[in-house]
Amino acid sequence: MSDSKLTSEQRQREQHKRALEIFFRAGNECLEHLLLLNKLETNSQTYFKYKKREARKNEGSVGAVRRNSDKK
Repeated sequence: MSDSKLTSEQRQREQHKRALEIFFRAGNECLEHLLLLNKLETNSQTYFKYKKREARKNEGSVGAVRRNSDKK
């Protein structure tokens, strides 16, 4: 009887171990996705900052041309 109880406990331990492995694997996958999303967000913010900077540079050159043409 103690042998069957041992195997039952061993089975429970194995199931628990598998459940924990699945849980942690899923958690790791979630973390990986969050890190990727964070990286994408950072890249897009950098990209839009760059685009704004470029737009300001272009505006500045257009404004300078306008000012020079107004003087004539």
